[in-house]
Amino acid sequence: MRQIFRWAILSVAVSSLAACSVQPLYVPDQKTGQTGALAIPLENPSDRDDQLVRNALLDLIGWSDGSSGYTGEIGANVAIQSVFRSNAPDSVTAINNRRVVVTATLTITNTKTGEQAGKFTGVGRTFFESSRQQFANDRSQMDAEQRAASEAAESLRNQLAVFLGRNPVAPDLIGES
Repeated sequence: MRQIFRWAILSVAVSSLAACSVQPLYVPDQKTGQTGALAIPLENPSDRDDQLVRNALLDLIGWSDGSSGYTGEIGANVAIQSVFRSNAPDSVTAINNRRVVVTATLTITNTKTGEQAGKFTGVGRTFFESSRQQFANDRSQMDAEQRAASEAAESLRNQLAVFLGRNPVAPDLIGES
């Protein structure tokens, strides 16, 4: 009886896996054989917050020569929230625990028509502590902003991959015949 039960579970598991279809994100281009379908050109940032997310996203998707048929623009907002305050072991130094939230928006535009093709939002959250040492506090905050921007960029990259998987670039989108 146990052996029949095991075979039944095994057959259900195998048939479930057989029903899955996996499609890679980086499909080689039919013409050139190159990969990197996620690489789209990103507009220059307007401030430091945008720059953090843009750099993190470029690290994930790579640079583009503009032949993808789309361009992207990043808009980011950094918010710092106080979580709680505690005392250090010396009972004199107050330690503030803070949270950094980076909310980033990626707007995709079709280069031929100039119309907005998609808009995605990614959120990154991380924590840091601050005390009486101002330089250490500044560095902790900057590092936390960088980590949160990287997290937001990962979310944007995933949404971009889904978008480009559903909306492949046709030659007429980029002006080729």
